[in-house]
Amino acid sequence: MKQTKPSLSMLFQSKVRAWTAASFVVAVLFSFLILYWISMRESEKRAQEIAQTTAEAFRSAILSGDILGAETQAKKSFQLSETEDIVILDAELNPMISGRIWSKTASCPRIDELCTDFFSKKISLAVPIYFDNTKTNIHGYVFASVRERINWSYMISITAAVLAALLILSLGLIASMSSAFGTISNDLTLWAEKLKNDPKKLSFSGGAPFRELDPIQLALSNLRTEIIRLEKEARSEGKLMVLRGIAHDVMTPVSQLKKMLGVFKIQIKNEGKPTDEAIFKFDQYLKKIERIAAQVLVLKENQIGRDTQEEITNLFEATNAIACDLREEEVFQTGKLTLEVQGFSDRTAKVSKLDLERVLSNLIRNAAFASNEGQKILVSVSDSEGVTDILIKDFGAGILPENQESIFEVDFSTRPSVGTGLGLPIVKAICDKYGAKVLFSSTVNQGTEFRVSIPSTRGFSYEVQNSACR
Repeated sequence: MKQTKPSLSMLFQSKVRAWTAASFVVAVLFSFLILYWISMRESEKRAQEIAQTTAEAFRSAILSGDILGAETQAKKSFQLSETEDIVILDAELNPMISGRIWSKTASCPRIDELCTDFFSKKISLAVPIYFDNTKTNIHGYVFASVRERINWSYMISITAAVLAALLILSLGLIASMSSAFGTISNDLTLWAEKLKNDPKKLSFSGGAPFRELDPIQLALSNLRTEIIRLEKEARSEGKLMVLRGIAHDVMTPVSQLKKMLGVFKIQIKNEGKPTDEAIFKFDQYLKKIERIAAQVLVLKENQIGRDTQEEITNLFEATNAIACDLREEEVFQTGKLTLEVQGFSDRTAKVSKLDLERVLSNLIRNAAFASNEGQKILVSVSDSEGVTDILIKDFGAGILPENQESIFEVDFSTRPSVGTGLGLPIVKAICDKYGAKVLFSSTVNQGTEFRVSIPSTRGFSYEVQNSACR
């Protein structure tokens, strides 16, 4: 199943949604970390304030020995919970009240230093109590231990405010970025649509909307220029191919006329006049040159590939006539080749006789050049639904596998010394012109088979087995 590619807008929106969700998670975590740090600082400040205030406010009571009263009053004043405590210590860091139980925080190696126990969530501090204001003689210490206090309502409200602000910013960012990216996406879609419909007419009024798209505009403009250049080259190559093809076609009837003139001379010398058959053939060769000349006029009027008038051609009758002419050519005579025409047909086609002759004569001549002396070339005609198939089969050398993909390319020839490289490209071009198909199969040293399928309609029956020529 073919996977549907996402559009640029869809891709952008999915990325924005993922980024927004990640931003919310990061914002929540960051807010909680910041607020937790603030709560810890507040708890440390409270522990320091309790210890220092107790050491100063209750110093007289402590110095007079009312240790229990000082501790009790201090706890009550600061509203300590059951898990919080104030302990008055002597200079040796032992409780002044005998039997008093307290636990010294191991992470507090020095006096007057805040200590935090992350496991018990306690913050502790020991500050000295001096005998006098000179702060030279230490009487003891006030040890304050408080629990970390977190104002959850405060943290939640601050976090909610941060998330709300982030949501507003995200929505604004998504809206503005989606609008900007939508403009880019629409422009790219428009350019792509223009390029698909007609690359030659692709233009950009006012240039690209963003300078980042200038390279794309330049690339497409260069592509348009290149397309126009290639079209001009293709037209020139097409004209050249037609001209070379016409020259190729003209040479065959001209050489045949030369032979007929020689026959005329002999017949006039021996009988006083040429035979009717010789005159008939001479007339046929002149008509063939006349048809080629008509094609030259079409070329002059820049109407390559179009007929001056529509022709209705009986495909089998025309095929048989073409084969009769080809049997007289030198390649068949010197090679002692047999050209057989077989089959049945009651179809006609709207196809130029000259074009049909070009197709079949090229294929049959190629078969002759590929055949060994004394071999047979088979031409058969048959009808199927909507088309007439003309089959040209030889039993010669065949086409090498590495050459089979190139045989319809201009100037490709397996016989560079005698071939023009135009025969099969002309065949393909003419078949395309009439909506016909040309297919082939070939095996080395076993032969080649070409099948030309021409759209046809029912006309009249014409059946022959190895038809005789006039």
